[in-house]
Amino acid sequence: MVAEFNAALPSVKILGEIVKAAHELKDSAALAAAVNEVHGKLSIAYESVCNSQEKRLALQQLTIELEQEIASILDWKHEAERYMLTKIGQGVVAFTVKPGFENGEPAHKLCTACYGKRLKGYLQLSNRDGKGIYYKCNVCGTEVCCFDERFISDYDVLSFTEPECE
Repeated sequence: MVAEFNAALPSVKILGEIVKAAHELKDSAALAAAVNEVHGKLSIAYESVCNSQEKRLALQQLTIELEQEIASILDWKHEAERYMLTKIGQGVVAFTVKPGFENGEPAHKLCTACYGKRLKGYLQLSNRDGKGIYYKCNVCGTEVCCFDERFISDYDVLSFTEPECE
């Protein structure tokens, strides 16, 4: 922005000299040429100022967007400090509220996939049968199966694979 103003300054100085010289001219052709030259210099100066304003506005908009992004990150960081990674079943983890950080909210579980994207995806109870409890994320749709202890033999602890959720 300063560079554009510095570029426009010589044009304004020359403009002053041309106007001073135009007063001394008696010839109408020379006067018309001087007026055309003044007009050309004014156009260049105006274009420089317009370009500078456009750049300034673009930088202001970028500053606003970056400030909003920083605020969002800080808000998420503050919110994320309320949660801890908790084992909710054999080989299954979710984020749960730390004791003392409930803020009047009921107990709930957050999806680890959404949490990693700075989203609060709640794991909602979707099914319960004789084998275990099934949760589904309300944001990304991830399904989590927490099997009953009687069916742990169906779970291969070494390879970290689980039977398919139905």
